[in-house]
Amino acid sequence: MLLSSSLGIHILNKNLLKRQSAFLKFVYFLDDAGKISLNSRISKKPLR
Repeated sequence: MLLSSSLGIHILNKNLLKRQSAFLKFVYFLDDAGKISLNSRISKKPLR
């Protein structure tokens, strides 16, 4: 009983890690896009 439940948790953790890594990649992608837009805003400010 304990073995099967721990195996189920292990499988669940694997799926969660896969989802988490995909989510983190998405977050990093958004973060990079945000940094790029922020840098463009900062570079545009002195022109005003």
